[in-house]
Amino acid sequence: MKRKAEVQLNPGCCIDLLCTTKKSKFNKSINLFKKSVEKYKSLQQFRKAGDIYEKCAEIKINFK
Repeated sequence: MKRKAEVQLNPGCCIDLLCTTKKSKFNKSINLFKKSVEKYKSLQQFRKAGDIYEKCAEIKINFK
């Protein structure tokens, strides 16, 4: 899920850039990051979960 979220942030195809808005890309990536955080927390890998939370915060700050 983490990789899918990163792909949402940096799409490789120009069609993806034209078809989706910036806001929807950021929202989809944040939702995928949050799902991956829940997986890491269930596996008790709190360091990785914290890193992803920081990434979500950076995305929200850059979006505003």
